[in-house]
Amino acid sequence: MKKFIILSLLIMSIFFSCQKQKIAVLQGKIIMPAEESLMLKNTEDEEAVADTVVIDKDGNYSFSLKLDKPTFYQLRVSSDLILDVFLTPGDELTLNIDMTKPYDQIKFTGTGEKLNNFMLERFMADKYQMPPKMYLFRLPEGAFSRTMDSMLDARRKDLQDFTSSLQKELKSSAQKKSLEYFKKIYETNLLFDYAYTFLVYLNNYGYLIQQPDYTFSPEFDNYLKNVNLNDENNISSKSFRRFISRYISSLVDPAYEKDTIAQQSETGYSTMRYQKAAEILKPGKAREFALYEIMLEQVNYYGVKNIDKLMSMFRKDCHNQNYLKSIEEKIKLWDKIAPGKDAPVFSYPDENGKMYSLADFKGKLVYLDVWATWCGPCVGEIPHFEKLAKEYTGKNIIFLQISVDDNENDWRNFKKIMADNVIQLYAGGWQSKIADDYLIKSIPRFILIDQDGKIIDNNASRPSDLKTRALINEHLSVIN
Repeated sequence: MKKFIILSLLIMSIFFSCQKQKIAVLQGKIIMPAEESLMLKNTEDEEAVADTVVIDKDGNYSFSLKLDKPTFYQLRVSSDLILDVFLTPGDELTLNIDMTKPYDQIKFTGTGEKLNNFMLERFMADKYQMPPKMYLFRLPEGAFSRTMDSMLDARRKDLQDFTSSLQKELKSSAQKKSLEYFKKIYETNLLFDYAYTFLVYLNNYGYLIQQPDYTFSPEFDNYLKNVNLNDENNISSKSFRRFISRYISSLVDPAYEKDTIAQQSETGYSTMRYQKAAEILKPGKAREFALYEIMLEQVNYYGVKNIDKLMSMFRKDCHNQNYLKSIEEKIKLWDKIAPGKDAPVFSYPDENGKMYSLADFKGKLVYLDVWATWCGPCVGEIPHFEKLAKEYTGKNIIFLQISVDDNENDWRNFKKIMADNVIQLYAGGWQSKIADDYLIKSIPRFILIDQDGKIIDNNASRPSDLKTRALINEHLSVIN
């Protein structure tokens, strides 16, 4: 049976690779659109750039995509309405939505309508029939497990019944291969959604019942029984990609919390996650993807300081040239804000409209905090930031806070720090120039700039970290 499955998937791969590119069209009309444009994202490719189309004055839109194989997408209609879409080469699919009643009689029409309406109908059923997550996560482990198993069994049977029925209607080999691929990836999504929900339950149940030290029974920890972590088709599953990152973290976190040496290293957490992924996954596409995701998170969110050893491991373990090229290109981006380089300039207003630029602080160190009111860790650092600023009153250092809140009033209404050497500015939202120039993908982000406007540390320690005082003192001594 195993040999048959492998052979079947190999044939599918050859079949799809031999297909010529054809145009697939997704079009329709949006009545009273919530946004000016729609986004269509390939969910099988982590690095794929989303296609964006503007909705015209009559509400019409149209995506035209070159495809050489069936592909899963997500269509973002609004922040509250994101739909799965399955497109095959040559499809002409129409989706009309009335945003005054977006869940009323919404339906795909055209080539490929049956597969897409299957997903749409299940999405709608989940929206109205799924038990609330907080209800699920408070169930005792036995009841939770039975509920999850029952839902998974029902969904797999539903998928089997639907695809078996549709298979009888299809005539061309291309349609049958597409259906086979659809079933494989859709079922993989179901299995990893199931596993992910278990993982969230395991991480939260004790806290929800106010027993943080709750110990689960040994047999409960078999939620991976339905999945094959090493299946090479996993990389086409958005649910696998979501699951594998959190799963590896769940295995590493207990040890990391006790490892003070790893906590002091800029790459300590990523290194532990990398080693764990390499340990539990066999060489192959799924493992390479997991390692790539870990490297991507390190570079995007934590920077490239002391990354050489980790990158050396990645070059040895990863044979996917696209993954390697992607990480190497992202590392190069950090060169422009490397220590010693001119800090990118910026100019933003304070709450009274007075403009400040980096040049205004020439001759002083600048300890910069990029933050937002909605960011819990950012708010948690504010008392430490204020205390640090007051300790250095009268010294050649400015403590600069720049908010990237999308809503200016959220920033304006937030309690301000009262200190002579603290300046608080507003950048105008997350998509601001400072976030782009300083490669800010997560906040809070702290940056130390010297008296000549050059970068000292592009990802400095937080105010709550004792290392911060030592860093500031070292560079203050040069100008005092």
